Amino acid sequence: MTVEAGSKVVFTNYDEMKHNAVALDGSFETPLLGKGESFTITLDKAGTYGYFCEPHKQFMTGKIIVK
Repeated sequence: MTVEAGSKVVFTNYDEMKHNAVALDGSFETPLLGKGESFTITLDKAGTYGYFCEPHKQFMTGKIIVK
């Protein structure tokens, strides 16, 4: 995903299991979200933010590019 600096990013869980998003650099961490729950972060600084789901970090990862 690529967004502009200052963008809000909404993480929403549509799964039956709980998930979260934790930045590799520690810049953000969402709480564990149950089905239907959301959490919004704002990314103000340009860069690439790798993240993972803490309970499923072996296979649930992502990347947000902020321009």
